[in-house]
Amino acid sequence: MDAPKVSIVTSTFNRSAVLRRAIESVRAQREFDAWEMCIVGDCTPDDSEAVVASFGDPRLRFHNLAEKSPPVAHGAIAKNHGVFQMARAPWIAYLDDDDEYHPDFLRVMMAAVARHPDRSVFYCRCRYRDKNTGRRI
Repeated sequence: MDAPKVSIVTSTFNRSAVLRRAIESVRAQREFDAWEMCIVGDCTPDDSEAVVASFGDPRLRFHNLAEKSPPVAHGAIAKNHGVFQMARAPWIAYLDDDDEYHPDFLRVMMAAVARHPDRSVFYCRCRYRDKNTGRRI
């Protein structure tokens, strides 16, 4: 496996059902596969590790923290573990466990990185959809 160009960091706690959808959206990226996904359980008691393993994809890596982060941390401790202990790529992207990437997200973002090597931060807009109806908000 080639070294990844971007590490996607996802923290999760007791949400394996939605985590699967987030992972599927990363694996469905078009024309860009130089990624790894660092998924960090915030001492999650559910089957998140099994969900990650079920894909059989070596680009997906899971670590479950031994101790739950305090509520005021809002998952930052888990995300920081992903960035500082797991990520191997020169670029970091975030994806919450209940969100998903557009199929061209990584291709477009990494093309912007290639066009502007002097910049250190990139940002894009997002689409919000109603969880029940799927309609854009």
